[in-house]
Amino acid sequence: MVTVEHVEGRGRRGPDGRHARRVARFFTAPERLIALVLAVVLGLLVIVPLFQLVRETVTVQPYDAAYLPGRQPGELTWFHYERVFSGRMSWALF
Repeated sequence: MVTVEHVEGRGRRGPDGRHARRVARFFTAPERLIALVLAVVLGLLVIVPLFQLVRETVTVQPYDAAYLPGRQPGELTWFHYERVFSGRMSWALF
């Protein structure tokens, strides 16, 4: 039976309401909520420091002045990677 509400669209929920409910239900499941919290903790404790570490190794630091004369702090360099992988002491590291 077709009612006036269905014809006018008041009886149907739009796709936005359905997707919002689906997303809310997805994130309120306990195992997914725990996984989301642990993913944020992983990002804060592991991924962000790892990114900062890599960023520090590819830029010239003020204490690198003795090894890289004429280079300004903040410039890009592969010095640290060259030193580790092909330097005189690389055999002792690997």
